[in-house]
Amino acid sequence: MIWNGNNEVQTGWDNWSDRKAFARALGPDGQEAFGAHLRRLFDKDLRAVVNTLSPTTPYWGGSPTTDYDGISEVKTDGDVHYWDVWARAPLEDYLTTENRFMSEFGLQSMPGLRTTREMLGARRPEDMPVQIAGSAYDSGKGNGRILGYIRADYGEPKSFVDYIYLSQLLQAEGLEMAVIHQRASRPQNMGTLYWTLNDSWPGLINSIWAGQAWGSIDFHNRWKASHYRARRFYAPVTIGAQHIKGTTVVTLISDKREAFPARWRLRVIDRDGTQLSERGGTVEAAPLAAMPLGKFADADLLGKADPSRTFAVADVTVDGTVVARQFVYFAKAKDVALADPALKATIVASPGGYALTVSATSLARGVWIDFGDCDATLSDNAFDLAAGDTVTISVRSDASLATLQHALSVRSLFGATVPTKATS
Repeated sequence: MIWNGNNEVQTGWDNWSDRKAFARALGPDGQEAFGAHLRRLFDKDLRAVVNTLSPTTPYWGGSPTTDYDGISEVKTDGDVHYWDVWARAPLEDYLTTENRFMSEFGLQSMPGLRTTREMLGARRPEDMPVQIAGSAYDSGKGNGRILGYIRADYGEPKSFVDYIYLSQLLQAEGLEMAVIHQRASRPQNMGTLYWTLNDSWPGLINSIWAGQAWGSIDFHNRWKASHYRARRFYAPVTIGAQHIKGTTVVTLISDKREAFPARWRLRVIDRDGTQLSERGGTVEAAPLAAMPLGKFADADLLGKADPSRTFAVADVTVDGTVVARQFVYFAKAKDVALADPALKATIVASPGGYALTVSATSLARGVWIDFGDCDATLSDNAFDLAAGDTVTISVRSDASLATLQHALSVRSLFGATVPTKATS
C-alpha cells in the first residue's frame, strides 16, 4: 500500500496546454505563488499528515511525479503516465521506451460478446448492429480509435462480433507487449500499472473516462482476453521474446528472491508445424533480475523462410516443467498468412469440474474459448497454439456437461478479418 498525493496535478501544471494558458493568465508572480502552493500541499502538508497518522505507509507526492524533486515525467526518475500509444502512436512504440515506473498506460477494448448482447438487448449475435457505434471517449470517436488500431495491426473486421473479439485481442497483445518490455528492461524499469483492472460499467456507451472500457475485467466481472494474458505476463518467472526493429530479443525474467537453474529455447517454426531451427541452453536464473539470453537478427533466424508463414516460440523450463512460453511474429498480424487451424475442442467431466482440451493443426493465434450464456470459470484462455499443439485447461461451472458441450465455441484470429491477399 502507498498513499498518493494526487493524480496528474504536477504533470498538468508542467505540461498541459490549458494549464499553461492558465499560468500565462496568472502572470509571473501568480505562477510562482500557485506553484508554491501546489508544492506545499502535496510535498509538505499531506506528507506530514501521512507521517503522523500512518507512519509505516510510504507517501508519494502524486502520479506522475519525481516526488517533487524536479519536473514530472522523466525517464530516469519517478513514475510516468505513458499515453503515446492510444494517442495514435503505433503499438510498436511500447518497445522503444523504458521508464523507471510506468504507472499508467493502456488500451480500450469492448466487453465480451455476452455482456455486449445483454447491454444491447440482443438475444443472438445476429441481432446486434452491423455498424460499429461511437463511444463517449474522444467526442464519440472512442470505438473509432480502437478500430484504427485494429485496422493498422489486424485488418478490417468482418463483422461487429469480430470487432468485439479483435478489440480484446488488441488490448491483450498490446498490454503484453508493454509489460514484457518494461520487465525485460529491469533495473531501468521497476514496475508497471496498466489502466485499468475493471470496467465500472458495461463500457460500450458511457462517460468519457470513468468506465470507458479500459478494464481487463468487464462490468459483470467477466474476464477479457487481456486478463488471462496478464496472469501470464505478470508471472513471477517468464520469458520475454520480442521482435524489435528486425531483431528478436530474448530475456529471462524472474521476480523470485533466490537463484534457480532453468533451461530456455527458441524455436523457429513454419505455420504448419515444421521446425526450422532451435537454439537455447541452461542458465542459472538470477534473483530479482532480467537476464539477457540473446539477440537474433531476422536474417539469422529466418534464413530464406517466408516471414509471413513463420514464427518463433520461446520457452523456459524449470524442474522439468515449461513455466512460460512466448510467441514471436515477424510481421504484423494482418500480414501473417494464417491457414484454418481446424481447432478442435472437447470437454469432459473431471474431479472438481471439467477438463477442456483444445488442439490445432496449424498456427492458431488468439484462441478464444466461449460458453455463451453459461457461467464458467476457465483456468486459461486467449492463448496461441502452434500446429500440433494440444492444451488442457480446467473449467468450473454449475452447468451440466451436456449444457456446456452445447454452448462451447472456440475461435482464433483466422477468419476474423476481410481477406486482403491469398493465405495459401
